[in-house]
Amino acid sequence: MNAPDDNLAFWTLLNGRYLRPEKAKNIAFDDWLCSGSARRDALWQFFQKDFQPLWDEWFAPFRREAGLISPYDAVSDALRRFGVFWRFPDADSFARRFQEVIYLAEQRGIVGISSFLEYWMQHSSEEKVPMPPTLKSIRIMTMHSAKGLKFPVVIAPWLELEGHAGDIPIFLKEMKLLARPCPEMGNLYYERLAAGVREALHLLYVTWTRPKDELYAFITSTKKKFKSAEALDSMLKDIPLVSGEPVPCRLDEPSEPESSFPGARSEKAEPSECSERPLGWLPDLKIFRAPKDVMRQTTSQRGILAHRCLECLLLSGEPCTDKDILSAVSQGMTSVPFPVHDPSAAKDELLDIVKWVCSLPEASRWLKWGIPEQEMMDASGKVFRADLVVDDGRRVTVVDYKTGKIEDDHRKQIAHYRQMLAEAQPLPVEAVLVYLDRRVVEYVDA
Repeated sequence: MNAPDDNLAFWTLLNGRYLRPEKAKNIAFDDWLCSGSARRDALWQFFQKDFQPLWDEWFAPFRREAGLISPYDAVSDALRRFGVFWRFPDADSFARRFQEVIYLAEQRGIVGISSFLEYWMQHSSEEKVPMPPTLKSIRIMTMHSAKGLKFPVVIAPWLELEGHAGDIPIFLKEMKLLARPCPEMGNLYYERLAAGVREALHLLYVTWTRPKDELYAFITSTKKKFKSAEALDSMLKDIPLVSGEPVPCRLDEPSEPESSFPGARSEKAEPSECSERPLGWLPDLKIFRAPKDVMRQTTSQRGILAHRCLECLLLSGEPCTDKDILSAVSQGMTSVPFPVHDPSAAKDELLDIVKWVCSLPEASRWLKWGIPEQEMMDASGKVFRADLVVDDGRRVTVVDYKTGKIEDDHRKQIAHYRQMLAEAQPLPVEAVLVYLDRRVVEYVDA
């Protein structure tokens, strides 16, 4: 929805296991992809042409609403229409967590799909859904994580705590050898073993002192396999139990509770065919209540707009006329995969940017011999894409356009491009950073 021209992203979704397999079980998408080696347009356009019914059901509603629908609405409808809760029951908690993250992001003003994707790229590894302190819920954690916390009730399964010497090698000075702990090492081994036993007892102490009111401890009856169970039995003899004796129990599969809501339907049941218009539950009239700064283009969108307009410049080598510049900006604005807010102001700003680039002393050489959006591969097989690579037979120039402030990461990035080009061919290579907003051209040394 955010970048429909990203063929790799489209193919990843199409060839993955998240779409309804029963809808296309007889279609060999791999063969279809290989049959279009000469394609130059976006992959989704060919899919729309060749598989119109599937396009209408899977992708058309989301593309049609891309500029209006919120990330939360889009994900919620995708989870429902693709039957994610029914087809992937093990992923239920993860999908719901993701919905919570999107919802909380919207509460902080991150309401657009592009804005949320930028936020997710930066914070996904650390994002957590906050739990209200008054919420009556079950928290699952390790013994180490429970240190310093208190709970009304604690359930402690798997108390077969075996002290062991661990797998960290021991250095034998006399033999100048690193070896795994074993009884043949004598005191070195038993000192390590004693430390392991102390740590096991410490974890047991932490676990059993967390509850305020009740502790439920599950202790195995297989004493021969787990020697710690004998020690726990000895400890329990001196502890007054409420019931007087440990209670053996059997854990059966829990049955799914009846819903307390009349007419409620479980999302884990197989969804029926959707007869209503996709995303039809959304109101036809949308009232946008986001802050004013959200209405402006995001930093990422501004960069995409500027790059697309420069990409549309005719690479003829002749000085650019006002007509050429206007054509490039018009074509760039209509080809981006998102709505342009305030088109008139955006057009004026883009015209100024493109005119400035065309006025640079090296612009005629760049436009005559340059290849825009040139892909390169490093020794590890990772693919990179430079904004412009110029090869006039005497030297090679790699150009990268940047919006916003000047950063050291930009220099590192284009220096890497320069190194790849230098290793791939014999001509000298120069690297140039062009800061469009600041009207600065910087030549980056190796």
